[in-house]
Amino acid sequence: MEITNRDKKLLSLLSVILIIVLFANFVIRPLLAQRNDLAAEFKEKQQTKETMENAIASIPQKEARLKASRTDFEKETKDIYPMMESHKVERMITKLILKCGLSSRDFEIAAKPSVSVLTPYLESSLAKSLGTKGSDDSSSEDSSKNSITQSVLYSYPVSVNILGTKANAKKLIDKIYADYPSIRIVSYGMSSETALTTSNKVVDASTLSLVLEVYMCRK
Repeated sequence: MEITNRDKKLLSLLSVILIIVLFANFVIRPLLAQRNDLAAEFKEKQQTKETMENAIASIPQKEARLKASRTDFEKETKDIYPMMESHKVERMITKLILKCGLSSRDFEIAAKPSVSVLTPYLESSLAKSLGTKGSDDSSSEDSSKNSITQSVLYSYPVSVNILGTKANAKKLIDKIYADYPSIRIVSYGMSSETALTTSNKVVDASTLSLVLEVYMCRK
Protein backbone atom coordinates (compact mmCIF):
# COMPACT_ATOMS: atom_id res chain seq x y z
CA MET A 1 0.00 0.00 0.00
CA GLU A 2 1.46 3.28 -1.10
CA ILE A 3 1.39 6.23 1.33
CA THR A 4 0.40 9.38 -0.38
CA ASN A 5 1.46 12.89 0.50
CA ARG A 6 -1.98 13.48 1.94
CA ASP A 7 -1.54 10.50 4.28
CA LYS A 8 1.86 11.77 5.31
CA LYS A 9 0.37 15.17 6.18
CA LEU A 10 -2.41 13.51 8.21
CA LEU A 11 0.10 11.35 10.07
CA SER A 12 2.25 14.38 10.77
CA LEU A 13 -0.79 16.26 12.05
CA LEU A 14 -1.83 13.33 14.26
CA SER A 15 1.71 13.09 15.62
CA VAL A 16 1.69 16.76 16.51
CA ILE A 17 -1.74 16.45 18.17
CA LEU A 18 -0.58 13.37 20.11
CA ILE A 19 2.54 15.17 21.30
CA ILE A 20 0.45 18.15 22.38
CA VAL A 21 -2.02 15.91 24.26
CA LEU A 22 0.77 13.99 25.97
CA PHE A 23 2.58 17.21 26.85
CA ALA A 24 -0.59 18.74 28.25
CA ASN A 25 -1.47 15.59 30.21
CA PHE A 26 1.93 14.81 31.68
CA VAL A 27 3.55 18.25 31.91
CA ILE A 28 1.05 21.10 31.89
CA ARG A 29 -1.65 19.42 34.04
CA PRO A 30 0.79 18.46 36.86
CA LEU A 31 2.22 21.99 36.76
CA LEU A 32 -1.27 23.48 37.05
CA ALA A 33 -2.13 21.11 39.91
CA GLN A 34 1.13 22.00 41.65
CA ARG A 35 0.40 25.67 41.13
CA ASN A 36 -3.04 25.28 42.73
CA ASP A 37 -1.51 23.39 45.67
CA LEU A 38 1.12 26.09 46.12
CA ALA A 39 -1.55 28.78 45.94
CA ALA A 40 -3.65 27.00 48.60
CA GLU A 41 -0.57 26.48 50.78
CA PHE A 42 0.41 30.13 50.39
CA LYS A 43 -3.10 31.24 51.34
CA GLU A 44 -3.07 28.99 54.42
CA LYS A 45 0.34 30.30 55.50
CA GLN A 46 -0.81 33.85 54.89
CA GLN A 47 -3.84 33.27 57.12
CA THR A 48 -1.59 31.71 59.78
CA LYS A 49 0.73 34.71 59.55
CA GLU A 50 -2.17 37.14 59.95
CA THR A 51 -3.49 35.18 62.92
CA MET A 52 -0.08 35.26 64.60
CA GLU A 53 0.35 38.97 63.87
CA ASN A 54 -3.09 39.70 65.35
CA ALA A 55 -2.25 37.60 68.41
CA ILE A 56 1.06 39.43 68.88
CA ALA A 57 -0.61 42.80 68.39
CA SER A 58 -3.23 41.97 71.04
CA ILE A 59 -0.67 40.98 73.70
CA PRO A 60 -0.35 44.50 75.23
CA GLN A 61 -4.15 44.80 75.40
CA LYS A 62 -4.47 41.37 77.02
CA GLU A 63 -1.70 42.19 79.50
CA ALA A 64 -3.43 45.45 80.40
CA ARG A 65 -6.75 43.65 80.83
CA LEU A 66 -5.10 40.97 82.99
CA LYS A 67 -3.43 43.62 85.13
CA ALA A 68 -6.74 45.46 85.54
CA SER A 69 -8.50 42.21 86.48
CA ARG A 70 -5.79 41.45 89.03
CA THR A 71 -6.12 44.95 90.49
CA ASP A 72 -9.91 44.55 90.73
CA PHE A 73 -9.49 41.14 92.35
CA GLU A 74 -7.03 42.48 94.94
CA LYS A 75 -9.33 45.41 95.68
CA GLU A 76 -12.41 43.22 96.12
CA THR A 77 -10.63 40.63 98.27
CA LYS A 78 -8.47 42.95 100.39
CA ASP A 79 -10.51 42.09 103.50
CA ILE A 80 -10.62 38.35 102.75
CA TYR A 81 -8.03 36.24 104.55
CA PRO A 82 -5.36 34.46 102.52
CA MET A 83 -5.38 30.67 102.65
CA MET A 84 -4.58 29.40 106.16
CA GLU A 85 -4.30 26.05 107.88
CA SER A 86 -6.88 25.18 110.50
CA HIS A 87 -4.52 25.60 113.47
CA LYS A 88 -3.79 29.20 112.40
CA VAL A 89 -7.51 29.95 112.18
CA GLU A 90 -8.02 28.44 115.64
CA ARG A 91 -5.16 30.54 117.03
CA MET A 92 -6.58 33.71 115.45
CA ILE A 93 -10.09 33.21 116.86
CA THR A 94 -8.78 32.16 120.27
CA LYS A 95 -6.65 35.31 120.42
CA LEU A 96 -9.72 37.41 119.54
CA ILE A 97 -11.73 35.72 122.31
CA LEU A 98 -8.97 36.36 124.88
CA LYS A 99 -8.68 40.02 123.83
CA CYS A 100 -12.35 40.44 124.77
CA GLY A 101 -11.70 39.08 128.27
CA LEU A 102 -13.25 35.67 127.56
CA SER A 103 -12.07 32.07 127.46
CA SER A 104 -12.94 29.25 125.08
CA ARG A 105 -13.64 25.54 125.27
CA ASP A 106 -14.97 22.79 122.98
CA PHE A 107 -13.32 24.42 119.97
CA GLU A 108 -14.19 22.56 116.76
CA ILE A 109 -12.90 23.34 113.26
CA ALA A 110 -12.75 21.34 110.03
CA ALA A 111 -9.36 19.92 109.05
CA LYS A 112 -9.59 21.47 105.59
CA PRO A 113 -11.56 24.38 104.14
CA SER A 114 -14.35 23.81 101.67
CA VAL A 115 -15.23 25.76 98.53
CA SER A 116 -17.90 28.26 99.40
CA VAL A 117 -20.43 30.04 97.17
CA LEU A 118 -21.50 32.97 99.26
CA THR A 119 -24.40 35.38 98.81
CA PRO A 120 -24.06 37.68 101.82
CA TYR A 121 -26.58 40.25 103.01
CA LEU A 122 -26.37 43.25 100.67
CA GLU A 123 -25.39 45.84 103.28
CA SER A 124 -23.01 43.61 105.26
CA SER A 125 -19.27 44.28 105.47
CA LEU A 126 -18.52 41.03 103.66
CA ALA A 127 -20.88 41.94 100.83
CA LYS A 128 -19.15 45.30 100.44
CA SER A 129 -15.70 43.70 100.45
CA LEU A 130 -16.85 41.33 97.70
CA GLY A 131 -18.25 44.18 95.63
CA THR A 132 -21.78 42.68 95.65
CA LYS A 133 -24.41 44.96 94.08
CA GLY A 134 -28.16 44.98 93.83
CA SER A 135 -29.86 43.55 90.76
CA ASP A 136 -31.06 47.00 89.67
CA ASP A 137 -27.62 48.62 89.29
CA SER A 138 -25.38 45.67 88.47
CA SER A 139 -24.00 45.27 84.97
CA SER A 140 -23.19 41.95 83.32
CA GLU A 141 -19.50 42.70 83.79
CA ASP A 142 -19.98 43.27 87.52
CA SER A 143 -22.00 40.06 87.82
CA SER A 144 -19.30 38.10 86.04
CA LYS A 145 -16.64 39.62 88.26
CA ASN A 146 -18.62 38.82 91.42
CA SER A 147 -19.18 35.23 90.32
CA ILE A 148 -15.44 34.84 89.73
CA THR A 149 -14.70 36.26 93.17
CA GLN A 150 -17.25 34.01 94.83
CA SER A 151 -16.04 30.90 93.04
CA VAL A 152 -12.59 31.20 94.65
CA LEU A 153 -13.84 31.59 98.22
CA TYR A 154 -13.05 28.91 100.78
CA SER A 155 -14.45 28.66 104.27
CA TYR A 156 -13.68 26.98 107.58
CA PRO A 157 -16.73 26.11 109.71
CA VAL A 158 -16.00 26.81 113.38
CA SER A 159 -17.97 26.11 116.54
CA VAL A 160 -16.85 27.14 120.01
CA ASN A 161 -18.25 27.65 123.49
CA ILE A 162 -17.07 30.89 125.10
CA LEU A 163 -17.06 31.59 128.83
CA GLY A 164 -17.15 35.00 130.50
CA THR A 165 -19.43 37.87 131.29
CA LYS A 166 -22.48 38.66 129.21
CA ALA A 167 -21.12 42.16 128.51
CA ASN A 168 -17.84 40.78 127.14
CA ALA A 169 -19.71 38.20 125.06
CA LYS A 170 -21.78 40.96 123.44
CA LYS A 171 -18.59 42.94 122.94
CA LEU A 172 -17.09 39.98 121.05
CA ILE A 173 -20.15 39.66 118.79
CA ASP A 174 -20.14 43.40 118.03
CA LYS A 175 -16.41 43.33 117.31
CA ILE A 176 -16.76 40.45 114.83
CA TYR A 177 -19.59 42.25 113.03
CA ALA A 178 -17.72 45.55 112.90
CA ASP A 179 -14.06 44.63 112.38
CA TYR A 180 -13.92 41.15 110.86
CA PRO A 181 -15.74 41.10 107.49
CA SER A 182 -14.29 37.68 106.63
CA ILE A 183 -15.74 36.03 109.72
CA ARG A 184 -19.46 35.36 109.45
CA ILE A 185 -21.56 34.59 112.49
CA VAL A 186 -23.82 31.75 111.37
CA SER A 187 -25.64 31.39 114.69
CA TYR A 188 -25.15 32.00 118.37
CA GLY A 189 -26.86 31.31 121.66
CA MET A 190 -26.20 32.61 125.15
CA SER A 191 -26.99 31.28 128.59
CA SER A 192 -26.42 33.55 131.58
CA GLU A 193 -25.80 32.36 135.12
CA THR A 194 -24.37 33.76 138.31
CA ALA A 195 -21.71 32.12 140.43
CA LEU A 196 -20.10 32.69 143.82
CA THR A 197 -16.37 33.13 144.14
CA THR A 198 -14.37 31.82 147.09
CA SER A 199 -14.83 35.23 148.67
CA ASN A 200 -18.63 34.90 148.29
CA LYS A 201 -18.73 37.48 145.52
CA VAL A 202 -21.49 37.09 142.92
CA VAL A 203 -20.08 37.09 139.38
CA ASP A 204 -21.58 36.78 135.92
CA ALA A 205 -20.82 33.37 134.37
CA SER A 206 -22.31 33.39 130.87
CA THR A 207 -21.71 30.87 128.09
CA LEU A 208 -21.81 31.97 124.46
CA SER A 209 -22.21 29.17 121.90
CA LEU A 210 -20.89 30.50 118.62
CA VAL A 211 -20.96 29.02 115.10
CA LEU A 212 -18.76 30.84 112.60
CA GLU A 213 -17.51 30.64 109.05
CA VAL A 214 -14.07 32.03 108.24
CA TYR A 215 -13.63 33.00 104.57
CA MET A 216 -10.38 32.88 102.60
CA CYS A 217 -9.16 32.98 99.02
CA ARG A 218 -5.95 32.27 97.16
CA LYS A 219 -3.90 35.44 96.67
